[in-house]
Amino acid sequence: MVVAIERGDEVITPRGDTTIHAGDLITAFSKDGITGSVMHTFTGSK
Repeated sequence: MVVAIERGDEVITPRGDTTIHAGDLITAFSKDGITGSVMHTFTGSK
């Protein structure tokens, strides 16, 4: 679950229509931890 997006000096609480941009800093919580698959989704690398 993405719980916050930092974009420049702004902190955004994501909603269903929020778009993640290149360079955004994402705060995410995961019941099972952050896996290689999750990292790949956000960064393109494992």
